[in-house]
Amino acid sequence: MPPNHDWFDLVPSAAADGPQMPILDTLMTFDSSASANAVFSLTAFCDELSRRSGRQVRFHGFGGMGSSSLQQGRIELHAQNQPAREVLRHMLGQVGATVKWCLLYDPDSSSFALLLR
Repeated sequence: MPPNHDWFDLVPSAAADGPQMPILDTLMTFDSSASANAVFSLTAFCDELSRRSGRQVRFHGFGGMGSSSLQQGRIELHAQNQPAREVLRHMLGQVGATVKWCLLYDPDSSSFALLLR
């Protein structure tokens, strides 16, 4: 995807136990057809990222965003060996609304939660 001045990412480069590769730098292949709604596609994205990274990632939905936008939205994507961040960016670009997302880490469960706003 070419550079876009309408978005940016904040990417931490270290954690309490030292430097780490950001989970969204994980290379992945992902396919989503337009027959499934955006919630299904985003859940499948998190499942595939979990499988590829070896870390638990769950889609936790949307806060402040009408669920109908995601229930009605469709995502069609065929990505090969791309960083998860780029795959997610392509997916959210198809939802049809301005979306802010956060990927939060819970140290107690050693898992990540993807939230949309």
